[in-house]
Amino acid sequence: MSSTREVSELDWLSRLESASESYANRFRSSRRLAGPDSVVDLQIMPGHVSGRIVDRHGELHNVDISVRQLSPGEQQDVIDAITGRAQWLAAMLDGEIPVGLLGDLADLEVNVLPSPSDLRPDCGCEEYAEPCVHAGALMIALNRSFESDPFTLFKLRGLPRDELMSRIRQARTVLHAPTGQSESTTDTATEQPESQVVHPVDPWDGWSASRPLGSPPVAESVETVDQTSGEDAWVHLKTPLVSNVSSDSGTVLDELRRDAADRAASMLSSATDSMLNSSQMVDLARLLGSGTWQGHHVAAARAAGMSITELDALVDAFKQGGQEAVTTLFEPATWSVDQEMLSGAREDLVDAGFDKREVALNYNSLGVGRDHLLVRSPSGHWYLLSESRLRRPRRIVRGPMDYVSEIGKPEALFSG
Repeated sequence: MSSTREVSELDWLSRLESASESYANRFRSSRRLAGPDSVVDLQIMPGHVSGRIVDRHGELHNVDISVRQLSPGEQQDVIDAITGRAQWLAAMLDGEIPVGLLGDLADLEVNVLPSPSDLRPDCGCEEYAEPCVHAGALMIALNRSFESDPFTLFKLRGLPRDELMSRIRQARTVLHAPTGQSESTTDTATEQPESQVVHPVDPWDGWSASRPLGSPPVAESVETVDQTSGEDAWVHLKTPLVSNVSSDSGTVLDELRRDAADRAASMLSSATDSMLNSSQMVDLARLLGSGTWQGHHVAAARAAGMSITELDALVDAFKQGGQEAVTTLFEPATWSVDQEMLSGAREDLVDAGFDKREVALNYNSLGVGRDHLLVRSPSGHWYLLSESRLRRPRRIVRGPMDYVSEIGKPEALFSG
């Protein structure tokens, strides 16, 4: 079947092995645990795969792997690529993944097959390496699922089969609409039941601080001010401009106004980075870290969909390294994957007194001890992150550091 050949030709496991020495080492050991009787309860969902691995002693290990889903733009590239070729469109409508599709998408920098940086394995075993042998076994079982049903791959990446086919049919209808047909006619022809319509999702929807403010309420009464008196006109304002805003919201708005004024003044008087292009996550950390929203942590956490502990980690990161530290903490895709550089850093840690068995070379990090990761930001700074297996939020322990040696001695790092 052509669809099976396509995934086999690209060979996901081989791509992972060639991308990372740690994956190559894991898969050699994992194959012994990847038999049909050793991988049970395999569950594949958009952005997540889980299963239980039976080791040689009969012990069960629960393994979860988070997988980055394709962005809306990447999903649209997939739809456009399929509808742009008649033979691909015919194959997909027949329920097959056409030969060449994944390769051509890769040429468009849309890699449907997950790369190591797209994967986030989690297992409760005692292994230091990432991925552990049990996560490797789950990946091997996942690859078998890709080969038996290639649509599983798209499901994992955020495009379940029904949704994928619905969007392809909708795009096909629009593509072949008669020339000159009005947009309203085309929309009617392609109208889908509400349950099948794919709506774009704003990940920050619900964060009240991100919503544009409406027109300010008009004061109910303002006394006429004698322009020659030299008095401050604001003294005569009888009703506050935000009289219809609750006291809590009004306080936040006042703080935001002061913050905006301070930033504008700073931009005019110094070369300080205004951070106007920062993400909302970074801006939230800036506001909380600077004290602008002092006392509003609970409301901010609720609005951002985070726990208080996660919010504290966010603020601590900003205080330690600003925008770069926040990005490093929350976006593993930005971590350096330079294996030669990471190998050199590993040797530096060993020279500093770390046991070589306690420093694991991963695809984009060094595992230090059981609960720490050492990563390098795009600007070249090193960050030591806590990586608890108890699912506590990741935190920055040290950083930014210019040199690996700044991490300190093992006894100082792991004391307490």
